[in-house]
Amino acid sequence: RPVKVRVRRQGEPFESVEVRPSAYKINPKRVDGQTIEFTLKEPIQKVSVEFDGDRDHNLFVIADLPDVNKPAVGPAGEGNDLIYFGPGEHEAGEIVLKSGQRLYLDEGAVVYGRVVASDAHDIAILGRGILCGSRNVHDFNTRKILAEFIRCTDVTIDGIMMRASPSWTVTAICCKGLTINNMKHICWMRNSDGIDICGTSDVIIRNCFMRNYDDNISLKVLSWARANVENVVVEDCVFWADCAHNLLVGPESQEGFEMRNIRFSRCTLLEGRETADPWRGTIAIMVSDEGSFKDVTFEDITIDKVRGGMPFSVDFCKY
Repeated sequence: RPVKVRVRRQGEPFESVEVRPSAYKINPKRVDGQTIEFTLKEPIQKVSVEFDGDRDHNLFVIADLPDVNKPAVGPAGEGNDLIYFGPGEHEAGEIVLKSGQRLYLDEGAVVYGRVVASDAHDIAILGRGILCGSRNVHDFNTRKILAEFIRCTDVTIDGIMMRASPSWTVTAICCKGLTINNMKHICWMRNSDGIDICGTSDVIIRNCFMRNYDDNISLKVLSWARANVENVVVEDCVFWADCAHNLLVGPESQEGFEMRNIRFSRCTLLEGRETADPWRGTIAIMVSDEGSFKDVTFEDITIDKVRGGMPFSVDFCKY
């Protein structure tokens, strides 16, 4: 059912306010000089509230529904299928997922650390909590990926938020079978890509809301991830890239490997300001490094008042 939201701006009274995505057609009502009210028609709508056109100090309202699939909570630890973090703050360090394990971050949980898995199958990160990288090393030369999967099969991420990643946020390297649903990102670091699909196939990304400084979705074939990128679907997502691309195929590739059967559908792009040649493009295909690019489709994509860069760019380059 609809949800009424009230937001009060700190500081000076405002003159104008906008709630985006514009496609939601949300018309906020002024209550007084610093307060507005508006209604979310669906409780899963995620929006940006922007006073006086100020996107650098906007407010994200990230609503969600309770997790009806929350598992029964039992003891967690070595040898158990469920690793559970309840409400509160947790210093987890590096969490290693093994085959068959589920990492569950419950509503109200803030877990400081990172997640890694190698050569594992049937693993998942679930819940309504937060995986936070703010206490991880952010030095440009030693920082690590927030959630990294290497040669894994059947990986699921559903419902959680990730924030303050020191580097790439979610990376799948030579994996097969990756499903990401209702994931939220708020990350600010240089090169804080959202999801990097590297030599990985059979990927579904849907219903996500992501703001990253760098590329939100990036498809690559790398020298250390030499496999085709194929059968990738990204749909019904909202993306905000502060600097770089929102939807990027390439530029890194390898001779003899393919990126094929890639589809982006019904996505909304709220920001993207990459203007440098050849990196321009809120949406971009960068055909590079003698790789093969086939059957790449963009359909029903909304670019919602993006302030810079080209809407769409195709370039041939050497990375």
